[in-house]
Amino acid sequence: MRAKLILSMILAVIVLIVLLQNTEQVATSILFFKLELPRAILLLVTLLVGFVVGMATGMLSQHRKQRKGKPAPKKQSPS
Repeated sequence: MRAKLILSMILAVIVLIVLLQNTEQVATSILFFKLELPRAILLLVTLLVGFVVGMATGMLSQHRKQRKGKPAPKKQSPS
């Protein structure tokens, strides 16, 4: 548990350093939109989207494993 906390803190510091070093404006095209925003914001949004997708994939995988181990719910016969 302590190692996980230390690793998370190191990763957070690295992310912060990268974000602070990338403050210049960049033009970005997303589908039909053209945006001009700081590269740090673009990196942060990309990081957050990747985190959310990874968490959702992990939770879906865990949910499927749990459902696979349980028997199917029994259907009740009409009275």
